[in-house]
Amino acid sequence: MIWLDLMTEGGQGLYFEAWKRERQRTGSGGELVSGLIGDGSYEGEVLVELADDGCDLTFVDSFLAPADLRAFLSRVSVEELKAALRESLAGSIDDSPLASSRRRRDDATRFFLAAPAAERGRFGRRCVA
Repeated sequence: MIWLDLMTEGGQGLYFEAWKRERQRTGSGGELVSGLIGDGSYEGEVLVELADDGCDLTFVDSFLAPADLRAFLSRVSVEELKAALRESLAGSIDDSPLASSRRRRDDATRFFLAAPAAERGRFGRRCVA
């Protein structure tokens, strides 16, 4: 969880819980970060698009709960929110523990894949005799 350097008009701190971070596939060099943003009174899923020229936000609640989103956005400036997210999420995707562009296999997966196919069983599970 990231506490943003921003507060609502009522004095509530804003936070962002990132779930996934990946490079954009358009070749723009930007990144996509999905997660949950909130202030204690509101929590909603958001997609943050980071690029060299700024930051853009897409709120899931603009479709699912527009009234709740309007109430949240009445308490916080969208431009200040974008700036706080951009500052907090700055850094290389290669340094991010959420980066999905380079997945590692854990030891159990390596062990499973090292087993002969006949031992893996009909549904891909390793059969132990």
